Amino acid sequence: MKNNDIWYWFLDLTEKKCVPHPSRKPPELSNDACRTTELWFRRIPAGSFQMGSPATEIGRYDNEPLHTVSISQDFLLGVFPVTQRQWELVMGRNPSYFQKAGETAPVEQVSFQMICGYSRMWPKNDRIDEDSFLGRLRARAGESTLDLPTEAQWEYACRAGTTTALFSGKNLTQDTVCANLDDFAWYKANSGGTTHPVGQKLPNAWGLYDMLGNVWEWCRDWHGGELRDNVVDPEGNPAGFSRVQRGGTWACRASECRAARRYDDDEARRYRNLGLRLQMAL
Repeated sequence: MKNNDIWYWFLDLTEKKCVPHPSRKPPELSNDACRTTELWFRRIPAGSFQMGSPATEIGRYDNEPLHTVSISQDFLLGVFPVTQRQWELVMGRNPSYFQKAGETAPVEQVSFQMICGYSRMWPKNDRIDEDSFLGRLRARAGESTLDLPTEAQWEYACRAGTTTALFSGKNLTQDTVCANLDDFAWYKANSGGTTHPVGQKLPNAWGLYDMLGNVWEWCRDWHGGELRDNVVDPEGNPAGFSRVQRGGTWACRASECRAARRYDDDEARRYRNLGLRLQMAL
């Protein structure tokens, strides 16, 4: 699939075999196909960045130490979180609590086990169950690298070259409500207590929508352990007992919707504020 002139790819879920389609242009938001029957990805260039947050950042937790991380290869990341309609086309049902938010709202109430299956549980391995969301999608697309992003891939893509709390290049001014966040995320102060259709807020510099707010997004990594400096393509702690989630949600205060904010939970957890975004190798 690699082509340096092409920055976007999409899978057409209406095809019996949904092969990747290249595109030099981003998805057209006036057409809901990009959020219902098509899964769009954006090429993310390899590079290095400072993962974590400075000690002065509002809302900072101790598990966010600044450290240098390198992403060695370009990869593809979902332009949007997976939506309710996209999940339903793959799995045949919609598990979401906020179905009234519409088919272009992010799917939620999906556990790590529903996404990957039970085979990826302890000990650390890369197996995917055939009947899981990823198992069915991989078979349909013929793409064995379809997966959740690593935590490092997620934060690197979210930041899109920025070093601030928000991918807009700005920092938070308050813990609970912050005007700097309003244009980029659905969070507690502006969500009305529900999810919202993806792509309504402004994207980051790499054209990724809803990286902050709306729903937490599962990552592939086990959580826990020391975060080391100057690492290449880290994949989390193999001795962990929970999985990483990123991005904040419609129910979070502003300080929870930061690029560096780390959260984790048991693989079986299903919440109305917990969804996913997909990653694929080039």
